[in-house]
Amino acid sequence: MKFLFFIAVIQLCFSVGDGISQDLSSTAEPTELSIPVFVSSAKKGPIKNLSPADMDIFLGRSPVNVLSLARPDGPLSIGILIDLSGSSSDSSNKDQVRPEVKHAISELAIFIEQSHPENEYFFTVINGGGYRSLTNAKGHDSAKSRLDDFANLAPKGNTPFFDALSATIKNLFLLPNDRKALIVISDGQDNISDQISFGDIRELARRENILIYTINANDQRAIAAPLSIRASVALRELSEIAGAASIRVVEKGWFIEWGKPLADELENHFYARIHITPSSDKPKWRDLSMRPTKRLKKMFPDLKLRTRKGIFH
Repeated sequence: MKFLFFIAVIQLCFSVGDGISQDLSSTAEPTELSIPVFVSSAKKGPIKNLSPADMDIFLGRSPVNVLSLARPDGPLSIGILIDLSGSSSDSSNKDQVRPEVKHAISELAIFIEQSHPENEYFFTVINGGGYRSLTNAKGHDSAKSRLDDFANLAPKGNTPFFDALSATIKNLFLLPNDRKALIVISDGQDNISDQISFGDIRELARRENILIYTINANDQRAIAAPLSIRASVALRELSEIAGAASIRVVEKGWFIEWGKPLADELENHFYARIHITPSSDKPKWRDLSMRPTKRLKKMFPDLKLRTRKGIFH
């Protein structure tokens, strides 16, 4: 029986060197950390002008000092992992992917087109019982050409999903840009990985300062099945830990256009730089909450805010 994971993962992560993100398990001297936060309005979209005075941040019940609140720009290095194993096939034509997967790949092309023109991309595809990587691509046209190289592959084989994900993350850190993102499209099933488990990925999400988005491309005909329900729970858990969103490819019978909104969101994340003192010699999970001030809520009554659920420190 196939093990559960998540359907599609978008993981945005940053190296220590750029001053934006760090390993959240450090316990040495008092530390400055940068915590990602996305603030939006249903009517006005992403909010692009914020100051430290707009946010109150707490670790547990203790307030922390917000040193700065900045919205970085510039290109990202983006890894893309697409699961084209046998479970992604259409029941009426095994040589074609299901409509949900086809739509997810189409939206991925839109995401690339709408993202920074100097982004660098690294592609991995799961197919035929294994996984393989393609050469790097820079810019819209080159990346979309790489996408075309495997978008029409016939889905087949078992799914070493966790192993492929782990390998893609390692390769992603070889790309040059400090800001890094990982996009994974899958049906959420793994049946032959022997290197890493969902528990390992969940622990990674807790310990590392990364954004993990999930895009549910599961078979809509089986969405109410226990397997799919448990997968959706895992999706939400992973995204909520990391302060990101879980997105379904289909909602109420309609395909969701997520490519452009997601590109906009990644371009408009803020990073709150905070100063904290380790709680002990041994890292532990500390609940994190971030609240907009009354002034900001008055300006945007329909404001929505997403950030991490906690940090290891």
